[in-house]
Parts: sequence; C-alpha cells; structure tokens
Amino acid sequence: MKSALIFLVLSLFSFSALADNADISFYGLAFIGFESTNIDNNNETDVKSYNSRFGAKGASKLDENIEVFYTLEFGVDLSDESGEKNVKSRSQFVGLRGAWGAVLMGRYDTALKLAQGKIDLFNHQSGDIKMGGAWKGENRMSDSVSYQSPKFGHVKLAVTYVSEEGSGGDAGTSVALYYGDKNLAKTAVYAAIGHDTDIKGYDTTRASVQFKVAKLKLGLIYQNQENTATGDDFDGGIVSASYKINKVTLKSQFQELEDDNAFSVGLDYKFNSKTKIFTFYTEHNLDSTTDKDWLSFGIQHKF
Repeated sequence: MKSALIFLVLSLFSFSALADNADISFYGLAFIGFESTNIDNNNETDVKSYNSRFGAKGASKLDENIEVFYTLEFGVDLSDESGEKNVKSRSQFVGLRGAWGAVLMGRYDTALKLAQGKIDLFNHQSGDIKMGGAWKGENRMSDSVSYQSPKFGHVKLAVTYVSEEGSGGDAGTSVALYYGDKNLAKTAVYAAIGHDTDIKGYDTTRASVQFKVAKLKLGLIYQNQENTATGDDFDGGIVSASYKINKVTLKSQFQELEDDNAFSVGLDYKFNSKTKIFTFYTEHNLDSTTDKDWLSFGIQHKF
C-alpha cells in the first residue's frame, strides 16, 4: 500500500510538471550485494541492499532572478520482503534559490555531513563512515532549514538550523565552509571544515581534505565529537585512497576513533557511467560490539 501511494505521488508530480512546463527528472539507484558476515568466528550470508533509492527532483523559474526547486526521495530495500520497512523517507525538501544563494526547508543533510565530500569510499556499505554508529555527524535532519551561499571563487558556506521538533530536544545548528569541487573535476583539491552544535546530542567538529595526483586520490578527515550530556570527548580520523586503472578502481580506507577502528579494501569495475560491479572486505574492531568482518560481491546501477 505504501509503495502504491508513493508511485501515485510521483505520477502526480510528473503530470503537474508537464502541465507547468517545469524541469523535472526521475532518478534512482539499485545497489545490492551478496554479503558474508563473520561475527566471533560464526559465518552467515545475506543479500543486502546498500541504500538503494528512487525519487523525483526539479526546478521552476518564478521570475528572472529566482526559482523554486525540490526533491522527493525514498529509500527502498531491494532484498527485504514487502512491508513497512521496505520503503522509507530520505531527502525531501523544497526551496528557493537565486544569485544570493539557496534556502531550503524539509529533510536534508546537515552542513557538517556534506563536509565529507567523496572521501568515504565505502559510502552506504558495511565499511562506511558511520563505523557501526561510533562515528557521529552523519545526520540527515527533518524539521530543518538550510542556507547555501553562492560560490566566492571556489569557496562556499552552508548553514543548517534544526528545530526543537527535529532534534528531539534543544534546537541545533550545523555550519561548514567548503573549498573546491568534491568530485575533483574542476579543482585538484577539495577541503572543508564544519561544526555541529547540539545535533543529536553531540557537538562535532570535522576537517576534511582530498586531492588527486594523476589517477591517485587521497583523502583525510579529522574529527572531534563530544557528548553534550556526559561530556565524553573523542578524537578520530580517516585515511582513504583510490587508484584507477582503466575501468578498474582499487580502494582502501582506514578509520579510527579512540580505541575503535575499521579497515576496508575494495575493487570496482565500471562498465559505464551508470553501471558497475564491486567487491569489498571490511573489518570492525569496536569496544562496544563483537568484532565483525564482511566480504561482499554486488552490482550498482544508476537510472
């Protein structure tokens, strides 16, 4: 029933767009793998959906100087049985933008989360930046208002305000300053610094840098996170590296937070701009949980 309702909503969006001559596009990501998990020397296998999604986005000119833009995105679990957990909300917002920048309201990534750029090479997979929940700051917040400035050269500012309703307590803020292109297509270096104040119970500071030399990309993140209730304070970092050989990309990543650490290696084979197959191995050594490692083979297709 939920899937049918979402399909109806997206259909209405498309008909409305055609009627208003608005720019709208539908998109999605099918991202799935066959995964073997080892927990305390016990192995189990699973077919896992790595944050597959679909959605609609678009924009419409209101006058010569301003336009309205929007995104309506849903996550879908390709491996789960049909049910309430199969479809969930992701980024969903509407905003206005012009020469002065952009303001948007709804559910969106915080300024600090966006500061990671593309340094996390195993995003949404078992080795992603969250590190089993130990690494804070990866927040997509509802009931939020975000401002993104225009670029001044290669520099851009972003601010997120999260209301009391969205934070579940006191209102929170997230601010970040970015330099360069996170895809490293327009600049050879990407850098960012961000800070969260009282976002999901943490004050977090993050500094990121990524650069490329020929076909090699190197990324670094330093992070400090403090629990606002207990005062517990932790420092950590990430080092990632990728190297491209024709259609193959070799990847590795090491992450540490006090006594917790994670290590991942992987390989992507890219058929074209939309489709790739991949494999990765990840291991977690966390104080709060039993040591785990994962081995996965899968496919990713964008549409």
